[in-house]
Amino acid sequence: MRHGHTELNALHEVHGRIDDPLDERGLAQAAALGQLFAGVPLTAVYASPLQRAVQTAEPVAAVAGLTVVADPDLMDRDYGPWTGHVKVEVEAEFGAVDNAPGVEPWDAFSNRVTAAFVVLAERHAGERVAVAAHDAVNQAVLGRLFPGRWPGPHAIPQRNGCWNNVERGEATEEPDWVLHVLDAVPGDGTLP
Repeated sequence: MRHGHTELNALHEVHGRIDDPLDERGLAQAAALGQLFAGVPLTAVYASPLQRAVQTAEPVAAVAGLTVVADPDLMDRDYGPWTGHVKVEVEAEFGAVDNAPGVEPWDAFSNRVTAAFVVLAERHAGERVAVAAHDAVNQAVLGRLFPGRWPGPHAIPQRNGCWNNVERGEATEEPDWVLHVLDAVPGDGTLP
């Protein structure tokens, strides 16, 4: 899942590791995710330790009778000195956020979050697990699991309060991954 809406999302800032909470809209999105996942037999719910991700995961965990486990390796990307700046202004100055000095390199970030996701998948093989994180985290993981499907990871849609359904294939040296659902939101008719 991508975390629900925050005030900084409305400002289109690069907020990365700023620990901002969900706003009213985000809390409603999180509650809707909880309702959507009621009855889904989850065995664990993980989240980035940032409160917007934890707050998004909590209603999902509550309906499953679970507690959210914060995983620091699912932390949002570190945008360094550009944290809190308006994204289009950073892009105007450097051509892309990725080119701005002091930003966590995409490859290092992508390696970190994808490795964390794969560890969770291996730990819970054959089980259903929910993970709440950030658009960049989800884009990095999806881009790595499904190379070539999109023109680049930033092209992968991840709306606030969305969820994806990814399934790990047979445990082989290079497991196949299946993408069942991408960027669904409660109320669009897609079920987990």
